[in-house]
Amino acid sequence: QALLPLTKEVGGLYFARDHKGDPSARPPFTPVPAERQRKAVEVIVTNAFAEDAFKWSPELLNKLAPNRLSHWGTGYGATPVEFAANEYASSVQVILLAELLDQVRLDRMINNEARVAPGQAYTIAELFPSLTAAVWSEFGEGGRARDVIPLRRQLQRAHLDQLSALL
Repeated sequence: QALLPLTKEVGGLYFARDHKGDPSARPPFTPVPAERQRKAVEVIVTNAFAEDAFKWSPELLNKLAPNRLSHWGTGYGATPVEFAANEYASSVQVILLAELLDQVRLDRMINNEARVAPGQAYTIAELFPSLTAAVWSEFGEGGRARDVIPLRRQLQRAHLDQLSALL
């Protein structure tokens, strides 16, 4: 969940409220540098979308317990006895993917291309292949596909859902 703030770097704009005429005034809007956006995507991909991003040892999983806090609408009978590791990891991945593929963010990325010199923007044409390569890495190259674990299938399904929604 610490990765969520990094999504704001992608397609991001710095906003300054300096006074007009101030000798050190900054422009009101400055796009986040492309290299910083690339690095943010790389960190998210490595820590949330890579095949080995969520690997827990059996010893750790057998020691984790769910939050047993009871509140309105739930009771102890509704809470499983084990920690739902795959569901937790999947929810983190889906949130990050939804943020990165949000229509407002993608529109801003398109608009940011006009805010910087040609070739200096981080574009959708860079973002999509980075995400696709990470999410679908099991398919390999040259017909060397590997088995897909359930957590990865959930991520791939979420990726397809997000792309379908964009269409």
